[in-house]
Amino acid sequence: SAGALLVTWRLIFSFFSEYLARYGCDASSALSLFTCETEAWLDSPGGDTFIEAYVMVTNTPGGWVFSSSLLFFVVPACLWLHLEGSRVGMPLGHQLAFLVLGFFGAISASLPLAFVHIHCLSVEGKGKRPREPAASPLLLGLPCVLAVGCSMLLPYTVKLKDRTAFVAALAVLHVILMVPTILNRTLPKEGARASADQQSSLQEVSGLLYSSLAGVSALQHAHNLAQYFMGVGLSSRTIFSLIFEAGWSNSCQSSISWDAVLSGASALAYVYATAGSTPSKNLPGIRTSTAWMLLVAAPVVTPAASFSAFLALTCARSPRYSSQSRAHID
Repeated sequence: SAGALLVTWRLIFSFFSEYLARYGCDASSALSLFTCETEAWLDSPGGDTFIEAYVMVTNTPGGWVFSSSLLFFVVPACLWLHLEGSRVGMPLGHQLAFLVLGFFGAISASLPLAFVHIHCLSVEGKGKRPREPAASPLLLGLPCVLAVGCSMLLPYTVKLKDRTAFVAALAVLHVILMVPTILNRTLPKEGARASADQQSSLQEVSGLLYSSLAGVSALQHAHNLAQYFMGVGLSSRTIFSLIFEAGWSNSCQSSISWDAVLSGASALAYVYATAGSTPSKNLPGIRTSTAWMLLVAAPVVTPAASFSAFLALTCARSPRYSSQSRAHID
């Protein structure tokens, strides 16, 4: 996680230096973002630096292949953090800390820590009294739908002369996926056990969301690749070289691409680590053979789609939320 944070932010600081130099500012320090007083800099819109960074990772079909794969991974990952973290008794503050680190630091720095933490709590059973996940289908589904919708809109709104819609979509993406966790509540002392129907409904909704996200992620990735390759043509170059060229075309895009690659790798490691586990071991695993199929498919359909499919399969495998949460409370 520390290495991922170092790699991604080193590239972001490189972008800061390049951007400051354009305005005649001291590019040797990122503090110039707040202290530069050149006329060109003072005339530029406030906050334009960060908006420009997002523009650079959105406005080309090739770069969007990597950027979108990261965004479509974040959606199921945040939902998983809320549901699974609540099930194993992860404190609300820890869940929020992982979300803040991911959105304002690097997803590849946050999620590996979350995977390890939740896996350890699942194996050792040392979490606090489980928190009740947000049981409302609307509260679970609406943030996911809005996040996916905003992600799809980014490459289109970035091309508009007025970037209000682009900035609004970015703002929603950085907040909306925190809503289920923020609105979570501690289980009451009396009547803590939700009914079997409520738990079953929660599991069905979660499975449906994960399945939908898996399909949408795979279709979006196919669409992105088609747009990119139709634009550049394969000629004599290999697909690998074309993809690498697109993902590492500038410092901002390189940061996002590394974030996407490292985040996806950590998710696939989690899938592998829990493969073959059974509900009696308090782990959300699937069959080892199925896990290997998802791992092999990941480079083609994206780790986001494979991870979402994994989560959907775990929901379908056993009634975890009804049986294990009650056992944990007992």
